[in-house]
Amino acid sequence: MKIGIFGGTFNPIHLGHLAACEAVHSGHELDRVLLLPSGAPPHKQDHRQLAPVHHRLEMARIAAEGIEFLEPCAVEVERPGPSYMVDTLEILGERHRGDELFLIVGGDTVGELSTWYCWQRLFALSRVVSVNRPGFNSGFEAESFPGISEEVLQQCRADRIEMEEVDISSTRIREFADAGGDYSSWVPPAVGDYIASHGLFSS
Repeated sequence: MKIGIFGGTFNPIHLGHLAACEAVHSGHELDRVLLLPSGAPPHKQDHRQLAPVHHRLEMARIAAEGIEFLEPCAVEVERPGPSYMVDTLEILGERHRGDELFLIVGGDTVGELSTWYCWQRLFALSRVVSVNRPGFNSGFEAESFPGISEEVLQQCRADRIEMEEVDISSTRIREFADAGGDYSSWVPPAVGDYIASHGLFSS
């Protein structure tokens, strides 16, 4: 099987996230895409803005309902300590022996990959697929990834998926929710209902 792994804080999950999953699912003919809420993301410094992890996991579960290829995954939620993607890939590799893992990242994240914990292992454990807006070069250049073979980097370039930019951000949704604004067009309806009923992102 071909399994995509799409991680993030999902604070909250929104239609832009789902569009990226659909683009990679279609472009690489994936069997499944795992929605992976971060437990304690090491790159997010201000955890005060994070909704409790059980809410973020539940919103991912709600967002996946009715979409056959999507599946919420609680690996990082259940694991204590910082949520390092390399550890997550190790666990999922054990769970899905014989399957091919595709790590899905935003094109703007590619330049940050070499700052991730044990980042070289990411390329050994998965195929790294970047989702880019048209004309954007995600920069899998050799000088940025020392120690990664040109063959692997060429595969990353070939694996890139282009999709139209979706102008939605979790930050804007939180701001609108806090101000009592209308963000309903940015999230699945049931996710919007969940945010409202639990008073998430309201001061």
